[in-house]
Amino acid sequence: MSNQNDQSLIPVAAIVAGIIILATLWKASVILNLDIRTAAQVLLLTLFVVLLYLSALYASSREDWDIPIRISFWSTLPIVCALVWCIWWPALDYWSLHASTLPEPTADSFAMAPPDQQSTQWFAKWYSKAAGIILILSTYLLGNLRGDK
Repeated sequence: MSNQNDQSLIPVAAIVAGIIILATLWKASVILNLDIRTAAQVLLLTLFVVLLYLSALYASSREDWDIPIRISFWSTLPIVCALVWCIWWPALDYWSLHASTLPEPTADSFAMAPPDQQSTQWFAKWYSKAAGIILILSTYLLGNLRGDK
């Protein structure tokens, strides 16, 4: 009889967990000033990458497991940071489109940029995103040249 009661709690627990996850994503989207779709994409992918990285570090630290490649925290952290930086690009694009400081075009404006270039801020341009990747990966290369482990 108790087994039947435990099985009836599974759908209720799944619904409660779903509501908690959606409420957390909604609150995070409000705090980050993102729409719910972009917030869900960015936050869930970031969580996935961080959990995957931590599980790889844990598996690599286990001596009793037969893993051919061992990774260390400091040697792989910049790669994970670069990946997380790429995951946050949709958020940068969203913030750029919704935080434009350019004046609204008028009918008598002469030299107007195309609409896709009018509202793109500097932090969402390709060169800013590439500079972030170069900066993160250069710390990795400089750390390896110095011999930091």
